[in-house]
Order: sequence, then structure tokens, then C-alpha cells
Amino acid sequence: MLKHVLASILNDPDFFQNPVLEADTDALSPGLRPAFCLLQDFFAKLLEHKSKAKVAVCTDDWATAAEFLKIGVPIIKDEWQARSRQDRAFARKQEELAAFPAGPENRLAKAKKIQELFFPEGSTLLKAENRLREEKKLRAARTVTVEQLNPKPITDPAAEILFTSNILVTMPLETESCRPDPQLRHLFEKITSGKQKYWYDHPIPLGIAAEKNEALYGMRGLDRMLAYEKARGLMAAGARATCVLSASTTHDELHAIVKDYFEQEFRANGPW
Repeated sequence: MLKHVLASILNDPDFFQNPVLEADTDALSPGLRPAFCLLQDFFAKLLEHKSKAKVAVCTDDWATAAEFLKIGVPIIKDEWQARSRQDRAFARKQEELAAFPAGPENRLAKAKKIQELFFPEGSTLLKAENRLREEKKLRAARTVTVEQLNPKPITDPAAEILFTSNILVTMPLETESCRPDPQLRHLFEKITSGKQKYWYDHPIPLGIAAEKNEALYGMRGLDRMLAYEKARGLMAAGARATCVLSASTTHDELHAIVKDYFEQEFRANGPW
């Protein structure tokens, strides 16, 4: 059924030539054009068709996204088939979308059908009033009420607070843009092709660019926070906080290298 769903989208030329937004316009924003081409090319790969879209990969970000989606094609197919067998409502939504008529007059209605299938959590957010209502609900749920001041407030954050974090780690991405630094390559050679045992939400792939490494920019954020406290005079200029990091890996084989890997990454991207 996945092929029928994607074919109904790809065979509707109007859908990829115009934006599907509440405030519709005649021309797609140049900034969004690469995303539409990338999506069209990805759908074609899922269908095992040759894409007619020319994906704009003029930046590393687009090239990385294209490589990542290509790697995910067989995994997505398997998961989609399994879900379709287990969930009749999911299968029915596919049938409805596959049979939905094409044409500019049905563009917005078709977009809603696609959202209900691919992004059900956001299927009601096309309307601005719905987005605003959900935003207010989210902010209300995250509101903190201060009932009283701490009778024994922290006076020396660097000495009194132990900062901890757990790093989620996975195998290197199989992309050209994620090749490890030569100094780290010897660590990667220790990895054997083992079976994945654990699944995490956006773990850090070993070898990822420093600017995309959550452990590194999380530590930089901590550094900026400490600098702010020092600038306000709430911490001594030479004070240093203690931070303890642990790591959870998707594959057991990563245990042997994850400590050495992050130590090298922190040394290469300091000072801290």
C-alpha cells in the first residue's frame, strides 16, 4: 500500500509545484524549494523509481539529509509494512489517501490527508487558531510557580552543584559527510558489525561534525551559563564547575571506544 500512497502524491504534479499553506501563494518560496525536491526524490526512491526532481544539495546540510534518507529507505519499508499489518486504521488511511483525487482545488484537503497519515499529531495544526491554542496549552503545562524563596540558597554554584548528563551514542552514519577525523579512525576500526540492542531518541552518531554534536554544544551552553553568572558577580572569576558525563550506547561494541572518543572530541574542541 505504501507504493500506492506515494504514487498518488508523486503523480499529482500540482502538489509539488505549489506550497500547501493556510495563506496560500502562487509561487513556492526559494528557501523551501530544495525541501520539496528532496521530499519528491525520497518518495521516488521508496517507489524504486528514477526521480525527475533535481535536488538542490548546494550545502552540506542538504547533502547530509539526502544521504540519510537514502540509507533509511529499506528500514522505512519494513517498518511501514509491519505497521500496516498490525493497525487496520493506519491501513485504511492509506487507502483513502491513495484514492484521493488530484488537482489544485483539492490541494489543502490532500495535505490534511497526508498529515493525518504521516504526522497525525500535527494534523490539526494547519489552522493558525489551532496552533495558538496548542501553544497556550503547552506553555500552561510547563509553567512553574515559585511559592517561596529557598531559606538556604546556593551561594557557591561551582562548589555546591554537581552537573551530570547522560550522552546517548550510536554507530557512525554511513555518509560521506560523517567520515571521522584521521586521529579518530583508529578507534572506529575497533567496531565490529554487532546487533543493535537499544533504541534512543536522537543519539549522537560517532564521527558527527563538531557543530552537530549534542555533547559538545551542550557543554558550550554550560560554559556560557557559567560565564553569565561570573559576569553578574555571582561566581568567582576563576571558579570551575564539575561535570560528570555517562554514556548509553545502542550497540555493545561501542563500549570499548566511547570514552576515548569523547575525550578526544572534548580536547579538540576546547578549551572548557
